[in-house]
Amino acid sequence: MKNGNRYTVGEYLGEGMFGMVMEISNQKNEKFAAKMIKATKDKPEVLKIELDMMEKIAADPHESILQLIAV
Repeated sequence: MKNGNRYTVGEYLGEGMFGMVMEISNQKNEKFAAKMIKATKDKPEVLKIELDMMEKIAADPHESILQLIAV
């Protein structure tokens, strides 16, 4: 399944409170995990907290955690 021209969406990896995680690969066949966040009007402040946390981790990356590539 293609998602635009940047990534190919692969297998389902799991699901959490904010959405699901899918394996994706780029045109060089490098593999990543993509967090697909559910859109909700119920608690937008919770999604803002999640995004802020991901951006803080991305600002000081560690090889064992995650890398924020795009929002």
